[in-house]
Amino acid sequence: RRASDDLINLISVFEGFSSSAYLDDFTGDPTLGYGVLVFPGEMFYNNLTKTEAYALLSQSVNNDGYSSRVNDFLLDNDIEFNQQQYDALVCFAYNCGTGPLFSDDELIDALLNCKHNGSLDFNYIGKQYLIDKFCAYHHAGGGCVYGLLYRRVDEMEMFFYGDYNADYGNYKYPISYTCYKNSSFHT
Repeated sequence: RRASDDLINLISVFEGFSSSAYLDDFTGDPTLGYGVLVFPGEMFYNNLTKTEAYALLSQSVNNDGYSSRVNDFLLDNDIEFNQQQYDALVCFAYNCGTGPLFSDDELIDALLNCKHNGSLDFNYIGKQYLIDKFCAYHHAGGGCVYGLLYRRVDEMEMFFYGDYNADYGNYKYPISYTCYKNSSFHT
């Protein structure tokens, strides 16, 4: 499966556009266009147009391991899923890397918490458990980054409701998540 056009559009909104390479504020990694990482020794061009950057984003999402690693996780675990659920995981992987899908035992447990009639089906997933584990990925630089938290909630809205809008905290669906000890984030 490949990332949908709706997902590529949403990621472009989340990432913002830069025609020239810059160092990511949180990771320090060289980045270009719509958040595409530039790896050591890799050839790249500055002064990209938005059309060129969008093509680079689409290629990166679908060909640089994000889509294929999500496919690997889903197929290795024989999980039934739909496009919006797949896209939500690809969006997460594009932002956080694919490592958590294979190394975060709590996130993996939440994703595999979808048993129905002897099989695994995301339509029967433990909703709040997944939200809690997914939304835990909103820290950078040692603290809560609300932009990342809003992105995680947007990904959960995509997963559960097929909503591909960047709402930036102005949500239509009931999703709540504890952001800090003794405080909650509610949409």
